[in-house]
Amino acid sequence: IKKKYESQPEYVNETGGNLHAYQMEGINWLRHCWSNGIDAILADEMGLGKTIQSMVFLYSLVKEGHSKGPFLVSAPLSTLINWEREAEFWSPDLYVVTYIGDKDSRTVIREHEFSFVEGATRGGTKAGRMRTDQGIKFHVLLTSYELINIDKAILSSIDWAVLVVDEAHRLKNNQSLFFRTLLDFNIGYRLLLTGTPLQNNLEELFHLLNFLSPDRFYDLESFTHEFAEISKEDQIQRLHQLLGPHMLRRLKADVLTGMPSKSELIVRVELSPLQK
Repeated sequence: IKKKYESQPEYVNETGGNLHAYQMEGINWLRHCWSNGIDAILADEMGLGKTIQSMVFLYSLVKEGHSKGPFLVSAPLSTLINWEREAEFWSPDLYVVTYIGDKDSRTVIREHEFSFVEGATRGGTKAGRMRTDQGIKFHVLLTSYELINIDKAILSSIDWAVLVVDEAHRLKNNQSLFFRTLLDFNIGYRLLLTGTPLQNNLEELFHLLNFLSPDRFYDLESFTHEFAEISKEDQIQRLHQLLGPHMLRRLKADVLTGMPSKSELIVRVELSPLQK
């Protein structure tokens, strides 16, 4: 991808939505990382629209012919409805399937939404490997961490163009079931989303970087030793240089300058007679 957007592309204008300038910057950064094969961490503070930036990024890959997918989005179950809503608004031409429910519900989804070919997925409630030679029906599959673990057999048989992991601290331990499950997946590009500052815990940061680039980040002991005294200015600069190609983080105070500062109103309430 050589094109950097100075303004919203037409296919985004057609949605009727308007992206903030920092969101366009984030989308351009994601496109740059993708085209250069740099797996990324979008670490904007909560509330700055990481979901929107991710969906427009995926939409741009399809609309410009860079990728047909499929894309796997893993998120907490409680946030999937928000992913659905943002996908419907910001990427209306993408076929998005939400993969949730009990065994029977997921069997129906697999049989009718995964493939154009009847019988590509094995019948029954146990998810086995599927035939992918005839193509995948959807562009985006939204699902939870737990269901990726449970239905690993069929989901790992799909070649994923992009994996997006929302609230990526679920990967903070390379011995966790979710981390180990994803090691068996064939993933073209990895994008992690987190709203919490990563530099505060070196071990968690290492595991995220290890998930992104295991060839480069493979020795936890040497990594933590190198940055043990993280308060020292030179080590902070070295850590920023190390993270620079992989991570983008913006704060509300820096990008939403028109937002008033938070105010607190404390209302004291007496106990009711029943509570007393």
